[in-house]
Amino acid sequence: MLHAAIFAIFALASIAALPEVAAAQANAPLLPAQSAASSAQDARSSARSGREQLDALLDLLAATYTAKRAASVAEIRTRAEAEARQGEVRKNLQGLLGEFPQPTPLNAQSLGETKGDGFRVRKVLFESQPNFPVTALLYLPDRQNWNAKLAAILMTPGHYFSGKANDAGMAALFARNGFIVLSYDPIGQGERLQYPDPNHPETSLASGATGEHGEASLQPILLGDTFARYEVWDAMRGIDYLSSLPEVDPRRIGAFGCSGGGTVTALAGALDTRIAAVGVACYITSFDALLPALGPQGRRDRLKGHVDRGGRLRSGIGDVEAVVPVRHVDDGDPQPARPGRAQEPLHPGRDRRRLQPDPGEHERQRRPGPQR
Repeated sequence: MLHAAIFAIFALASIAALPEVAAAQANAPLLPAQSAASSAQDARSSARSGREQLDALLDLLAATYTAKRAASVAEIRTRAEAEARQGEVRKNLQGLLGEFPQPTPLNAQSLGETKGDGFRVRKVLFESQPNFPVTALLYLPDRQNWNAKLAAILMTPGHYFSGKANDAGMAALFARNGFIVLSYDPIGQGERLQYPDPNHPETSLASGATGEHGEASLQPILLGDTFARYEVWDAMRGIDYLSSLPEVDPRRIGAFGCSGGGTVTALAGALDTRIAAVGVACYITSFDALLPALGPQGRRDRLKGHVDRGGRLRSGIGDVEAVVPVRHVDDGDPQPARPGRAQEPLHPGRDRRRLQPDPGEHERQRRPGPQR
């Protein structure tokens, strides 16, 4: 009984002393480790708050420019006005990317062929710039009569480390349906790694395709240049290569790309008037949807001034679309372009655009088609 009474007295005394203990702890100096942890937490919180405020400000500025662009496009009523804007946009895009080099000999080489089911695959090399080889695969459909020239497709892969190898299934599908396909490795992908691990040359020190592009973009940025310029130029030299083939009808050359390959495809289609049709998957969306959600992505589409100068390089309803001739969009992104806006005619009576939103993840959706 005495023990219980003593325990109760001590318990009551401890409870009564809690406010004083808490105050003492609050006023007591922190240990060095505690002080460092608290300071780091405060710094992270402050940095996060500052970043959020900066993002909000930049989004507000971007919204001002996109609203101005929307008002300008809404005033277009005739084909002549649309084509005038096309010329203006193409000039702006070229200015943002930078001037392309003068074309030099492709020095194309064929390094062997492989037989597929209904097509052949030719291993090729060509130089987009002197001593700067592009590795590619040329898919040629099997046919008895080569007197008639065939339509061709330039295929640019997305951010897959394997590059052109990842597009083999889609390229084969096109070839079985009668298209000649040039599937190539962009810089930093497939056989064109810029930062290979010396101990494991088949892997990259930059960890992946986006890492390769991020590292490769640093030097051009410091020089006032753009990484996208080199990638788009590779694509345009691919069009040169296709145009040089006797089997290809140069009037019927299209381009297709997914994700990061869609970025290159859209830019090349806007700037190279030889490209008669463009297909883009998992790329086109609007800045109004993109900036508040994911923000800018990838080094292929980060160009200084591309919002305020009206470039709208990630917009399915933007200025790149205004100069790309024809497209089929298969967009599985979480922020797709809005179908209602995307299907508005570029100019009266001559709209050949199609937007086909697709459920699913950030991938091409391969659909069954007629087989040879």
